[in-house]
Amino acid sequence: MGGFERGTGSDVFLVGPEVTDLVFHHYAYVRTGNTHKLFFDGVVVATDSFIGSPGSTPGLPLVIGSGPTQGQLGQPFSGVID
Repeated sequence: MGGFERGTGSDVFLVGPEVTDLVFHHYAYVRTGNTHKLFFDGVVVATDSFIGSPGSTPGLPLVIGSGPTQGQLGQPFSGVID
């Protein structure tokens, strides 16, 4: 899952497949211009686009393996991140 806050205050969240095996996988979130893509093991599994600038998020930490505690994404990742 990857996310990006728009300058208008709305959000873009891309969700990929749930991993249920014990094998390492590669997730990547890429933004090119107005297009956002989520890759899973090198394959695009979700995409979204918008026109506008990113939102300002001063004071908010970069979070890997969890989401914002205010929203529905607050559950921590229960696997291994390498």
